[in-house]
Amino acid sequence: MAQFSGDSSMPFFWQSPQSFGLPAEDESMQLYPANAMTSTGYLEPLYETYDGSGSPIYQSMSNLSPPFHVDLQPPRFNVTWRWWEDEANVILRAFTAETMQQLVQFRLYPDDNLPRSILRCRNESSVINFLNKLLPAGDTTVVDQLTHYERVEKLLSLCSSSQFATRPWNWLPAIASNDFDYQSIARTMDEESYLQFRTVSFEDWVHYSLGYATQSVEWFLLQHSKLSDYLMNHFDAFPNQAHEYIHVEKVGAQLALLSEPIAK
Repeated sequence: MAQFSGDSSMPFFWQSPQSFGLPAEDESMQLYPANAMTSTGYLEPLYETYDGSGSPIYQSMSNLSPPFHVDLQPPRFNVTWRWWEDEANVILRAFTAETMQQLVQFRLYPDDNLPRSILRCRNESSVINFLNKLLPAGDTTVVDQLTHYERVEKLLSLCSSSQFATRPWNWLPAIASNDFDYQSIARTMDEESYLQFRTVSFEDWVHYSLGYATQSVEWFLLQHSKLSDYLMNHFDAFPNQAHEYIHVEKVGAQLALLSEPIAK
């Protein structure tokens, strides 16, 4: 998922043809960061003048185009009629606890308050019956001592997937040094992307792909989009590093072919 591009033909992080303003339907027009850096002028000669000793004087990156355009969009279904939303209303008024649990788990409705409002309007015996079926072994909740609204909240918490915990992007370009370890940088970036991916539940990916706003996925994409800003700031301070990171990208593609999946 967080693979570098290269001969492996795997996109860099979540980039797709849309990332560079290309038609989404033309999958053959795949463009990768190294190509984008060349086409945007980012890899035009990084220096134009020399000092008295003949060493190049690097120009500032501030006025140049970013190395790649970030518009990260995993695929979504585009349907004119969300038939499952009609089914959601039926399920929330029915009597099958397991089906209702799956519905709430994947949140197949546009308003997160929908199950709450419907369940609050149901009679107490139905909600109590749902709770007794879904309470895990060892749960010490005394259902009879809860109010109707408290039972509904308890029921929704049992049906919902685990709460999303934000994880800020942890990798930053290191200060330039003579010992530039391409493999270590590529591996560290890939591992950070993988750790970000693990914060998003499968249910949230489904929810997002159906066209609903999903905080965990949007946070995941935001953290990856910040990579462009981090690199631009780094290249502004160390202009000669832009070329080095093209080598990082190539090494990352080789690691993607050779390395084992990161252990959980």
